[in-house]
Amino acid sequence: MTNSNNKIIDDTVNSIHSIQRAEASPFLFNKIINRIKTGTPEPIYYTGAWFLRIAVTGVVIISLNAITIWTVTKQPQKQINEQFELHKIAQEYFGNEHVSSYFY
Repeated sequence: MTNSNNKIIDDTVNSIHSIQRAEASPFLFNKIINRIKTGTPEPIYYTGAWFLRIAVTGVVIISLNAITIWTVTKQPQKQINEQFELHKIAQEYFGNEHVSSYFY
């Protein structure tokens, strides 16, 4: 185990001897100078994707608000109907007694 570790370490250290200096393309300097002289390149616009995201977000928000408003406005009517049903059941159960005293 130690011999294999030493071999790996020796191979890693010996790999330094085969390293060569990196050489750039002969046209790299000219490309850099040309970009400096002409200024920054024109920006690329991705307007379609942004507008689509904003539109989808707006539709989701508006639909969630509409569902919430619809649910909240229907809820009081549901409570009134439930109270009416309870009142009717109480009248049937207790007969002719004054039932409203039990609920109010």
